[in-house]
Amino acid sequence: MQETVPTAAPPTLLDGWVVHERPEEELAAPEARAVAQARLVLELHVPDPGPEPTLEAFNVFAERQLAPTVLLMRASLDALLESLGPLEAGDASARRMALLLSVAANAHAASEVLGVPTPIEVRDDAELRRVFRAALAESVRSVAQRAVAAAERCKREASSYPPAFQPWRARCAEVARELRDHATAPPRPARAERRPSQAEAPDFPADCAGAPRPMGRESPLPDESRPRRLVVLLEDGVPEAARGPLRQALRRALPRRPGVPRAAPAAYLDTAERLVSERRWSDDAPICQQAPPLHAVLAERVPNPVVAAVSGRCEEGAPTCSLRVWFRHGTLMSRAMPAPLAATVAEPDNPDAWLDAVASLEPLERRTGVVGTLRGGAGGAKMRFLEETEAAPVLRVRLRLADHLDALAACLPPGTAASVAVAWDIDTDGATLRPRVQAGSLPSGADAAALEACVRDVLDQVGWRCPRNGRPEPVAGRLCIARPAAS
Repeated sequence: MQETVPTAAPPTLLDGWVVHERPEEELAAPEARAVAQARLVLELHVPDPGPEPTLEAFNVFAERQLAPTVLLMRASLDALLESLGPLEAGDASARRMALLLSVAANAHAASEVLGVPTPIEVRDDAELRRVFRAALAESVRSVAQRAVAAAERCKREASSYPPAFQPWRARCAEVARELRDHATAPPRPARAERRPSQAEAPDFPADCAGAPRPMGRESPLPDESRPRRLVVLLEDGVPEAARGPLRQALRRALPRRPGVPRAAPAAYLDTAERLVSERRWSDDAPICQQAPPLHAVLAERVPNPVVAAVSGRCEEGAPTCSLRVWFRHGTLMSRAMPAPLAATVAEPDNPDAWLDAVASLEPLERRTGVVGTLRGGAGGAKMRFLEETEAAPVLRVRLRLADHLDALAACLPPGTAASVAVAWDIDTDGATLRPRVQAGSLPSGADAAALEACVRDVLDQVGWRCPRNGRPEPVAGRLCIARPAAS
């Protein structure tokens, strides 16, 4: 009888590339966490605005689809960076893994940003096209810098890697070559020649140094221990008269396609949408100042959703519209999801035509590449909140403060910057409780008491999402504000 020779367990892979010689089940906990976090980054993908979006369509796409994905990408990269710390202090295998995960995740994110198509109105104007692409590159500069720094180090060290890791040598060289220009900021005028704009806010005080705490996820990751269930979400562009029948038609038709699971009960989504419209987490919860996110409410009933996001795209003057269906795993844009679908709606004003289009849905070709958004200009007020507490991510404290940036900036004299220590509680209904403000670094001649009173009044006006645990949520940190001279 021939003796069976046991086969060696496979090494740990990330998207098909070896990142550790040991099998994944044998990794130490910090190593396993880092690999999981890197996979989360690689699963994030931006929706496709189409091969030739108009400027108007691109702006809608950037606001409603791109920006939320960008926030999640940034939070995921921050979480990955934090998870790599223990590996960089570990043995040679752990340090190598940290480097390779950094190359893969940051290069993936940067390439996606730079793959965003140029709007038609911008594409044919050389100067506008240059400005648009430069803005894209600037929005991903820090990500590209991390990718190139890691790739250059990988190039230097790869010759000493074990054979299984040798393919990284060429990959790291390619990443460094492709992203090097995007990692380098364009030259600025010499300081003596530079004249600050009246619309440009001054720098923050020295006590505002440091990066804000990553916001984290506002809704839970899909729970893969539970069965996947389809949820059909209707977004913009579908006529009101067609929305109900179209959702029902898609709930019946989509599960017949490969990779699409059985639909969750319609009542689950109806209940979640009603609660969000009522600004409640549940029927017995208080009415909040701000509505909770739909995905977080829905997760209570559908913990592992495959979301079919349905929209209508109607170009101005065109006789037909397009019905589009994009699949997400919860809030994640994942390549493992079914391909997006599209069909022509021959008579957009006829609700029945939208139902007829369901039978004609065909796969769309997916654009390669993932995440980023355009920043605003250099002018305007700016704010930084360095949180000392760990408020629940779903409260989105920093974003709500940013919604009140103009009011906060009005607390300062034009052309100045200041810092204040702030603390308050978010009540169970989302109201601000007991705001406390203490002046920190102030511009010369500033009235500390007046500044404190003004910031306190602004905080009093902010409405928050309700804390999910039903108890007041404490928030504290350093709030930094800068106001331009011309405002």
